[in-house]
Amino acid sequence: MRFPKVSVADPMGEVFSKEDFECLAYNIYRSMRKRKYQSQPLRVAELGTWSGQSTLAIARPSTLVYCISNWTMDHDCPERLWLSVRGDTDGRDLVAFLTFVENIKGVVFRKAMPVRCNPHAAWKWWPEKLDALFINCDHDGPSLRHLVTCWSRHILPGGNIYGLYKRHTVEGLTGLGYYGTDGTIWRHRVLKEYRDAVGKEVS
Repeated sequence: MRFPKVSVADPMGEVFSKEDFECLAYNIYRSMRKRKYQSQPLRVAELGTWSGQSTLAIARPSTLVYCISNWTMDHDCPERLWLSVRGDTDGRDLVAFLTFVENIKGVVFRKAMPVRCNPHAAWKWWPEKLDALFINCDHDGPSLRHLVTCWSRHILPGGNIYGLYKRHTVEGLTGLGYYGTDGTIWRHRVLKEYRDAVGKEVS
């Protein structure tokens, strides 16, 4: 899958390289090929969606991605000050969300469904099982372990949780079962016996 050129000016500060894009797209394609029911779409959730570059890597044919983010601006981040002239805090957050929608306008509301909420708490109420999860927010060590543990209950047995290897302390996955790396992407396979066990750890 070709690395996309975003359709609008996008100084939103997301760092998602061509290598990241290609590794993630490859892993999603591999998950799609291995799913049990080929006639059904691969259901993927992305935590921490921002400008949409990673979303385009996931939103392949026969894939539905839920883009979970609140698109809340970090007011201390210099590269995002371009939004400060757009209005108050709510106005800036709205512009961030609309920029995301514009960047993925070819797939938004068809293969990519935005879910505006806190990505750190969505596991508490998430309503359906997923084939895969991509963690695209910066979490290290215990925080990463907590996210993987919480979301494992929503992943079908044999499904995968992915993240960016260079942004995460992979030691946070130690003791959580199988994980491996593929280029810049790490993947953690959720096995049934593991999912049942960790489901008791989180209330």
